Formats: sequence, structure tokens, C-alpha cells
Amino acid sequence: MGTRQTRALLVLALALGLVYLLEYAALPFVDGPLYDSLVYLEQARRIRLGQHVDPTLLAFSPLYGYFLAAFGAFAHGMAPLVAQVVLGVVDLWLLQRITTRLFSSRAAWFAMLAWLLYGPLLFYQSKVLSETVGLTLLLCAIERLVEEREAQGGVLLALSVLARASLLVMLPLFVLERLRLSWRRALVLVLAIAAPLVAHGLYVEARTGIFVPVILVSSTAATATRSDWTGDLDTFRRAGEAHVGAFSVVDQARERLAHPDAPRASISILGWLEHAPKKALYTLRDEETSFDYGFYGERSEVWTLRLLVVSFGMLASWALVGAWYAVRDRKGAVLLPVVLGIFAVTTLFHPSARYRLPLVLALAPLAGLAWSRADRRLLAAIGLVFLVHGLRRGLEHPGLWQLRVAESAAVAGDEETCVARVHRARELEPGPAVEERARYVATIMSSCR
Repeated sequence: MGTRQTRALLVLALALGLVYLLEYAALPFVDGPLYDSLVYLEQARRIRLGQHVDPTLLAFSPLYGYFLAAFGAFAHGMAPLVAQVVLGVVDLWLLQRITTRLFSSRAAWFAMLAWLLYGPLLFYQSKVLSETVGLTLLLCAIERLVEEREAQGGVLLALSVLARASLLVMLPLFVLERLRLSWRRALVLVLAIAAPLVAHGLYVEARTGIFVPVILVSSTAATATRSDWTGDLDTFRRAGEAHVGAFSVVDQARERLAHPDAPRASISILGWLEHAPKKALYTLRDEETSFDYGFYGERSEVWTLRLLVVSFGMLASWALVGAWYAVRDRKGAVLLPVVLGIFAVTTLFHPSARYRLPLVLALAPLAGLAWSRADRRLLAAIGLVFLVHGLRRGLEHPGLWQLRVAESAAVAGDEETCVARVHRARELEPGPAVEERARYVATIMSSCR
């Protein structure tokens, strides 16, 4: 495919992103951010105050806080969201370069189309969450590695981890992938990765006495490997906590700074291996599991997301076909660290849509390869099965979605929307679960009952 078609997809991506933001602004989430978004916004506020080793910056990936601070985002605002939509277009261009180099320009065009039509990528661009920035930096790093620029790729890999700490597991896997080529390339990559992380660790150590190359280790992984996955984040709560909240990990970081020598729980390797198969299967489900903003709930109200018809199962199935060609031709090995790294994270912690999102970076090029080489009637049939399934998918808990919007409205101080959504939740899904959540919303805004 030529330059004209590529440019057309890039323009379409930008147009979709901007139209989506206009629709998204009708929901209260921009003015009423939830969960982890609150921590990132607090990071930005602390940075602007000159508090660069605040517990929020040591518990959560710090680089995203600097991204928000650069746009003056402290409580709400569209500027960082518009910037993330632009980064989404950059991601599409980087994907084209990577796939062309690994496979072919024809595969790259199909990969871009699959990426563009996968809704969660656009969904996370509108959230005050580090997914988009981390993904852009990871794509930049892989593009440099594909061009055999290990020094640049290593620095970008380190920055991607500082933007999204869950990518950390990939780093040694990328080193092993370079070792396949030569030990010199692997050594250059190690040194390039280490430089930013060590510099950050020494900076934090000079001010806190604790060496922190990325973030402070929390008890989440230790807890997650000692219990079965139930689909409830409250599995990770500590003694004395009623629920796991956005600032639970921040509180752990604050305690660690106050008591650096206190004993810490360790990961259970046997527990990890025991629960890994179940979590791996959940990772591959054709369903987006989120614990902050609801993808399917938002899709029920935002028409732009309904146009993006590629689901995770559809993309993964196409990628499986493409993987057969990649293995046969001995191409695409640089994508393997992404796949293995994501499964390590989702099996160590939990198989959420956020944690598995970077897996799309590997799936899209492989799906593009499949469409450029395999029988398209087979691929179209696969796509049709998932498309019909997706069109038939409704909201499992419509009342709880309404209460999620109500909670955001309460945070934003929008009493009218909050009351209307709580009322709608009780109409759609009367029962104890809705009543319990409605009481929680009322603790944020007492007049929203």
C-alpha cells in the first residue's frame, strides 16, 4: 500500500479521535476523574509545587505526572487528552514503520486498520491514565530496535517504564532478544536502559535515602500471588482496609518512606504458577475488564466507539494466523518480549484491560501479516463471528454503569447529573449492589441521593 493510503488512515485516526473527544465531553469524566486518575493529577500538582519525591511519584509511574504538569493539568482539562489523541496518531505511524520493516508495507496497512478499529486504544486516550504515553514510548523503543539503534531503543524502553511501570518485566526479555543477535548489542541495550533508571534511582535516594529506579514495590504482587483471582480488586486490600482505593498504594509508599527497614511481603512463586493458567486464560478473553472507567458502558453512550468493531478476540485470532507465518519465516522476534512481558504482568497481578493493552502492539502487526498472506475468506469469517458476538453484547450491570457516571458527576460537583444517574440506576437494576454503590456516591455528594 502506498503513502496516500497511509496518510488517509492517519487523517482518519485524528478525525475519529477529535470527534470522540467531543462526544466524550458530554459525560462528566473530564471534570470528574476517578480512581488512578486522581493520583496522577496529584502527581502533577506536586510537581508544580516542586515536590519531586512525593509519595504519589514514588508509588505510581512518575513520568506521566510530568506529562500532565506540562499541560497544567491539576484537576481536569482537555489539553492532555487532545495531546493523547495526537499521540494516538503518532502510534499509528510508528506501527506502520515497525510492521513495514518486520514484514511488508501491505501487512503494515492492514495492521494500521486493525489498530485503528480496536476501540480500547481510543478509549484510553481520553483518560487521565498513563496507558497512551507509555504505549507511545514503547512503540518508539521498538521502532529504534527494529532499526538496530540499541542505544536509543534502550533509553526509550527505560522512559516507557517510567511512564508505565507495568512494562518493567519486558526489559530483560528485550535484552535476551538482542542477545540473539550479538552480545555487543545486548550490552549496549543494557547500558542504555540502565542509565535513566539508575539516574532516577540516585536522585530519589539523595532525597529520601531509598534507591528507587522506577517505583517503590507495593504489596500488590505478593497478595495477588497468594490468592485466586476472583475478578474483584478487593482481593488486594490489606488488613484494616475496607476497600482498595486509588491511594492505597500511595499510602504504602508513604509508610515505606517513614519505615524503610520494615519487612515486606514477597512474591509467592508457587502461588504465581498455580494461578497463572487461569489468569492467562482471562487475559485472552474477548472481553475488556476494567476497574476504573467502563469501556462497554461508555460505548453504550458514545457512538464513535461503536464504529470501532475490532474486538480483542478478533485481533488475537488474526494474530495467531499471522504468528504461523512469522515463525515459519523467522521474522518478528522483537515482538516476543511484549507478548511474554504482558502475560507475566497479567498472571502476576490481574488480567485487566489496562495491563494487557500493550499486547496489541504485537497482535496488530501479526494480524496485518495474516491479512497480507492468508486466505482472506477465512479471516473474514473469523471477524464476522466476533463481530456478531460483539454486536449482541449488552451491559451486564447497566445500573452499576449509571452509578459510575453518577460518581464522576459527584466528583465534578454536578448534582443534577448525579441525581439523574442514581435514579436511572435504581430503575435499571434494583437490588443491594446498586443500593450499596449509591450510598457510596452519597458520601461524595450528600445531596445526591
